[in-house]
Amino acid sequence: MYAAFVGADPEWEVTGSLAGYDPSGRLATLAVPTLVLTGRHDRVTPPAIAYTLHRLLPGSARLVVFGRSAHRPWAEEPDAYFGTLAAFLAGAEAAPARNGTAR
Repeated sequence: MYAAFVGADPEWEVTGSLAGYDPSGRLATLAVPTLVLTGRHDRVTPPAIAYTLHRLLPGSARLVVFGRSAHRPWAEEPDAYFGTLAAFLAGAEAAPARNGTAR
């Protein structure tokens, strides 16, 4: 349904101050729990981008792809989305910082 709504080739182009910005080299330095979320049918931030982000993040990063969602899993699969978010936040709050100190 989402593809029918958006069309076969949406034109998403980053311009302005974000054009050419690439933070990928800095992702491995993140010292906080990280959750990467995407929808299987997301045309704005496709799963391929989420997989790349996940691969570049430290080992504790978690990736979740919502199978029935496009770009708005909080609206398209709210129970799964908010359950995933709540579980992640509860775990992140309980986890020690990467340098061994409490948060």
